[in-house]
Amino acid sequence: MTPAELMAEHGSPLWLVDLDRVRTRLREFRGAWERAWPAVEVAYSYKTNRQPAIVLALAAEGAGHEVVCEAEYALARDVVGATGPDVIVNGPVKPDALLERAAADGALVVADSGPELDRAARAGVERIGLRVTLPGIGVEPTRFGIERVDQQRASVL
Repeated sequence: MTPAELMAEHGSPLWLVDLDRVRTRLREFRGAWERAWPAVEVAYSYKTNRQPAIVLALAAEGAGHEVVCEAEYALARDVVGATGPDVIVNGPVKPDALLERAAADGALVVADSGPELDRAARAGVERIGLRVTLPGIGVEPTRFGIERVDQQRASVL
């Protein structure tokens, strides 16, 4: 079918996705990393494109699920059927309800600040990752990551 025929049948806008190419790209990407680190795990960022056909195809290939909001979390868990430990909750603004659901499911939560670490602990999160900012990279101050603590200051903490 031509694009014109597809639009005549389904309307516009029309999303066309070559799922075979999506699967191939995931395999190639994972393979490149596995050559250096055989135990690597790859997660797909839902914010890139959260079309159900894409996330379902990538999940079937074993990709993890990196989400930044409650809608994406629900898509991963309730539609795709991801297990909690296969979900990574990322992003600088995580509502308490999202932290609580991630805690209940055993998801990995990537914290962006000290206060967010405290909120995650209160929510019962047990799997934590840290996003750390590096001086001179990007715009400072930033809400994307915890400021690196120098050695002298760290010994006081």
